Amino acid sequence: MKQVLLALIVFLSAGYCLIAEPPAQKQDDLYQKTKEIYSAIEKLESGSIPEQQEGFEKLRAMGPAVLPFLSAYLKEKAVFLELTRQIIEQGIPKNNQGGAFTAPLHNIGRLPTDAAFIEKYFYGRYLGALKLFEQESYNEAKDLVMAIMTIEKNLSFRNQLQLLKIQCEERLIQSGVLKSTLTAKPRAELPAGLYESTDRVNLTLKLENVSLVPIEIDFGADNVIALNVIFNLYDPFGSFNNKMRSEPIPLKIEKLKLNPNEKKEWEFTLEISKDNPESPFYKTYMLYAEISPRNIKSEALEKRIGISQTIRKIVSTNVNLRVFPPEVAPVLKNPLEKLETAIKGGVPLDIFLCSLLVPEPVQPKAIELLINALEKPPVKTESGIEISSQVWDTVIMNCLKHITNLPFEINKATWLEWFRQRQQPNPVREKKK
Repeated sequence: MKQVLLALIVFLSAGYCLIAEPPAQKQDDLYQKTKEIYSAIEKLESGSIPEQQEGFEKLRAMGPAVLPFLSAYLKEKAVFLELTRQIIEQGIPKNNQGGAFTAPLHNIGRLPTDAAFIEKYFYGRYLGALKLFEQESYNEAKDLVMAIMTIEKNLSFRNQLQLLKIQCEERLIQSGVLKSTLTAKPRAELPAGLYESTDRVNLTLKLENVSLVPIEIDFGADNVIALNVIFNLYDPFGSFNNKMRSEPIPLKIEKLKLNPNEKKEWEFTLEISKDNPESPFYKTYMLYAEISPRNIKSEALEKRIGISQTIRKIVSTNVNLRVFPPEVAPVLKNPLEKLETAIKGGVPLDIFLCSLLVPEPVQPKAIELLINALEKPPVKTESGIEISSQVWDTVIMNCLKHITNLPFEINKATWLEWFRQRQQPNPVREKKK
């Protein structure tokens, strides 16, 4: 049976293998190579880690000739997809400007595999481009997207690729040609970025020519600044509501020319009280401004995105706001003491809000207080409020999740184990001492 299978694999793979091997390659040599590949795959599927490592390295060293054999396994085990990725990327030159795909990837269309493999592989590369975008490596992200779109034109997520390309170009304009910055005036007596739910936030949008040549912008008549507002409302039990809206701000200008280092500013306000003003819960805002010009013209664009004129949106930097109910200033004078008092009182909302107001330098102490409260729930709260152990655990773990930003499931044992390991001495750190 194994001999028949090997022969069948040889037959199905010959077309691709012959691409990778010299035309004079003999059939028996091909058969022998097939046996070696088959043996390495068996090692990769074994229960022995050393054998798995050996099989992985052998297959990777064999290069593109093994790809047809791996396609059948890709849906079942992630290790085969990872192996395929490494084999393909071995052929990418280290000095490849922008990290774009090169010739080896073009052979993927010749592989005798189904569309699912192609989709899976390139979707993984798309996620890689997204990561580059998040890391502000916009040139690399754009090059990667363009390579994917060039190599494979029938992907189901092509619209997502196109959108990411546009976003990369917008950020490239922002970083090297026309910088757009949105800032918020700090609230008096409160740390930067922190506001109360009854506040009006004063915002400033600044356009600045950060290139070495003039920029001409045609906004058109009656154009606006679109202030995009992403609003989240959180309760003490882990639930939240998410909303997004866009507020139009008149530009009051049709055309604008900015010389190098020249700036243009607009000032406007955001009414926080528009969003659930009666709610006592915690809110966050992420704000950014967009302008959709009729045309942007500058020689500087040629170096950034390859053309001297564009209609790409002007997208500002983000502004993040943390919004609390009124009268939070007293809590900030001694946040740890207020958190401890709130835990003893047992009111879920008080515990939640106080935990969020603890500044970063003393958050480890706040985490310790919350872990102790999780491990040893009070028999009776000082406020006299009766609260079930399940509700108590949910509130405390929600506080921990917000402070640490750890993506833990709501699981008490997980948090306690995480804290236990956190308290253990770090051998590396101790050695350095």
